[in-house]
Parts: sequence; structure tokens; C-alpha cells
Amino acid sequence: MERTTRKQLENMVYQLNVRLNRPIVAWSGYQETLKSNVGHFMLDCNPTYGGYQLNEIVNEQGGEKGHFSGRRFSASEMWWLLYAVRECTEFDQFKAWPKRKAA
Repeated sequence: MERTTRKQLENMVYQLNVRLNRPIVAWSGYQETLKSNVGHFMLDCNPTYGGYQLNEIVNEQGGEKGHFSGRRFSASEMWWLLYAVRECTEFDQFKAWPKRKAA
């Protein structure tokens, strides 16, 4: 089995943003007008904590929400997780699913 690299995972997250019609870049603007693009998925790799996490930007100040129970995954685990998400988005019905209502 091949080694999974950070570049491969970043490419998969980029494809996920494109496929779900999410913002491609995390930040837009310049200096004083800089703001985050809400809805952008990004790969979090922190060598201090180890592993990878998929985050989504949730507000214009750059707040992030971690997906998949907040735990960190190894590179190969994250590859399989992103692969499964990509396969789910292949279905046209996926885009038509209603959003969950807040309790």
C-alpha cells in the first residue's frame, strides 16, 4: 500500500469544496478588508497533536468547526474518510437532501 501524503489529502479536500460548490480559498480580501469564506472545508494538520482533522469555516472572523467527532485521524484514515465522503457526493440526491433543522 502506498504512503498517503498531506498533498494528496489537501487535493481531496479541494475537490470536495469544488464538488459541493463551496468557496475554494479560505480567506478573501486584502489586509483591512480580509475576511474568511464561510463554508470552506480545510484540512487541519498539527504536528503537535498529531494526525489530521477536517474543519469547516463557520463565520467571517475565521471560526472553525471540526467534523467527525473532533478526533484526529492518521493520514490513511483521513484518506478513507474523504474517499467515502466523495463517493457519497456522487449521488445527485445528496445535493437535494434537506438541511437539518436546529432542535
